[in-house]
Formats: sequence, C-alpha cells, structure tokens
Amino acid sequence: MNTFELFGINLAETEQKLFLDKLGILNDQVSMEFLSEFISKVLSQIPFQNYKMLERGFGHIPNEQDIKEDMLSFNGGTCATMNTFLGTVLYNIGFDVCLINGTMKNSNDHIAILLNLNDKLYTIDLGDGQPYFIPIPIDNNVLESHPFRTYRTVSENNDVRIEFLINYEWTIDVTLHIYPKTFIQIHKTLEQHYTQMEFGPFWNGIRFAIYPNKKIIAIRDNTFIIQKDETIDKIQIKSIEQLNDNIVAYLPMFKEQILQCFNKFSYYGN
Repeated sequence: MNTFELFGINLAETEQKLFLDKLGILNDQVSMEFLSEFISKVLSQIPFQNYKMLERGFGHIPNEQDIKEDMLSFNGGTCATMNTFLGTVLYNIGFDVCLINGTMKNSNDHIAILLNLNDKLYTIDLGDGQPYFIPIPIDNNVLESHPFRTYRTVSENNDVRIEFLINYEWTIDVTLHIYPKTFIQIHKTLEQHYTQMEFGPFWNGIRFAIYPNKKIIAIRDNTFIIQKDETIDKIQIKSIEQLNDNIVAYLPMFKEQILQCFNKFSYYGN
C-alpha cells in the first residue's frame, strides 16, 4: 500500500529531505531513539493551530497540496494536517505506521498515528497540542507529568483512554481506537472538521500550542499560556497593544496569523 492510500499524502524524495533538514534531523533510522528526537523537534518548531482553517474559511476541506504547504512551511495545523503528514514522513523512513481514530466530544473526531515497533504497539499524537513527547505504549498504562499537563493512559480492550489531571480529578481527553484505518476510511473525520461547525472547537476560537525546549507557549481564545521554568503563566489579553507585546516576546514568527485570528473573534476587552 502506498502513502497516498495510507495517509492521503505523496511526498517526493526532495520534499521529505527538505522537511527533515529544516527540522534538524541529520540521520533517520527506525528506532525509539530517533522517534524521541523527531517528536521533540516537531513539537518545538511546528505548532498545533487552527489559523489556517480560519484563513481558508468554513467548508474548505484541505487537500494534499494544502497539507503539504502547511507542514513544509512549518505552519502546522490540527490533527488532520499534522498526523497525516507526519505519518507519511515516518512511513517513508521505514516505520510501520498507520492512522487511527479517536473520540473526544464527538465519535471519531480525532486522528492519531498507530506504530508497530519491534512487535509492540504505540500511539503517536502530534496533533492535539499536548506534551506527548514519547510514543505511548498500548499494552501498559503510563503516567507522565509536565508543568502544563499531567496525563495517564488506561488501556481497555481495543481502546486507550488518555486522561488529564485537572483540579485533582482525572478527566478524559481522548479515547483512541486501536483499529488501523486507511486515509479513505478516516477521511470523514477530516471532512467533518471543515464542514460541521460544532464537530470540534476550531470555528469558535483560537487554538495554538508549541513546545520550544519542551516548554509550552499556547493560546486558547484570549488567554496566552506561557511556561517559565516550572511554572505556567496565564495572561488574559485585553488590548491590541498587550497582544502585540506578547507576540513579539514569544511568537514573532506567527505574528500575522495570530493577529488575524484575534481580530476575527474581537477578543479585546472580553
């Protein structure tokens, strides 16, 4: 099966090399060590974001060229963009990977990656804006802590629940369904995100997260989330001047796109 059947993406050898060179990957190899480096470098340089959705407009379903353009420019995107493209890259390197669905608020509203490495199954999710710096094993539960997020996994039958510790209680973020799917089988999830206003949160506010040096810089609606050492600061944006100051300080390379989002939702003063 070719990469277009699996992920909806065909990458030329020059595009694959361009991406890995820009990412700062010198040697690709099928190993857990490579995956750790790959995941960290993706999360540190390519944001989970919805500004490209908003820019193109409701009803525009991204095609192969849109996804390649967003990822090769390091603009990133949502799970439908991030995980389809990155699954292609990993497959081309030689990893045994495919797509799977997950459920957050609506059935099968998330897309992640399933990895088989040395006869062990893992999930990889670079399209949820969370600090998942390691592949998550299917056959045993894990507990991971990051200043922004503490999460655990619970494996049951063919599902893996990822739960967040929020206000001292465990809350389900996503249930991943461990059933390999081709791009055609999973395309409905991608389509619904762009054609159903309430299928996800992306048409009602700003979503942005990136992890330089494994420290989060994020935006959720009118809140800037900044990690300083081991503490998390949440800054309410109340003016264009305050927004500009924070963008210049933390996200200068994404200034134009973030300003467009804020202006669209008229957040100032709310």
